[in-house]
Amino acid sequence: MARPNLSYLKNVILCLVGLPCGVLSGLTGMGASVLVTPLTRKLLSIGPGARSATALAATLACALGALLPYSQNGDVRWGLVIPLVLGQIFGASLGQGVALRWAEQSRSRFINPIIVLIAGLAMVAGAPTIATISGGRDLPLLIDLGGALIVGLLAGALGRIVGLGVFVVPAEILLLHLRPLEAQGTAIVALAIASLPGMLIYRRTGAFDAQSATWIAFGGLFGGLVGAYNAVHSISAYGQVALYGALASVIGAFWVQSEIGRRAGAGQEQ
Repeated sequence: MARPNLSYLKNVILCLVGLPCGVLSGLTGMGASVLVTPLTRKLLSIGPGARSATALAATLACALGALLPYSQNGDVRWGLVIPLVLGQIFGASLGQGVALRWAEQSRSRFINPIIVLIAGLAMVAGAPTIATISGGRDLPLLIDLGGALIVGLLAGALGRIVGLGVFVVPAEILLLHLRPLEAQGTAIVALAIASLPGMLIYRRTGAFDAQSATWIAFGGLFGGLVGAYNAVHSISAYGQVALYGALASVIGAFWVQSEIGRRAGAGQEQ
């Protein structure tokens, strides 16, 4: 009996990893890297640079897959994309110094996921109110663009400090009063634009596992399309806010549990 082709099996597994990442990204507009990075850490024996490059490739693929349903439904504010991306870039730079100092303190490993958990629970609890205030934007163009820049700055800085970009969509809803679907569709386009340069830089430096990234991206592309289609056609504004908050809560709780397990293991070794 012929032995199974392990390389083929690995590619199938990687594609299946990308699929749920794409679905959740399409449903919520959250970057796929929040799921791809921990999953590839468990499945692939590659360095952190290659994992980051793979996560960026998956984020780009998931965003491209999700873009079609959002854009066809008119849920992308194209004029806000560039100031949003620029704001995130500068905001991340501003938050980098704080993040480095924060990383030196061991308690930050607990505080960071707790912030994400609290933010997610707050979105779930406040979903009816948040869904009501969304969609009420009627602002002059310059104020609109300036608001998008400020949203990007805040989301980029918070994302860099906490280590997770879960604040873009909530900031768009609360500060720009975008509808949840508009916030998610606009964030997805911004994700695609922001992830491309980083992925190319990693590729030029050689820290890029092209085969793994391709198969994860393939699953993410299809998953993003499926997730975005269901978000656009099957979920209410209240449901979108609650779903986003629930996902952030699960990520924060999983992160807290992982840190507890890490500390318990370190304590047993001493």
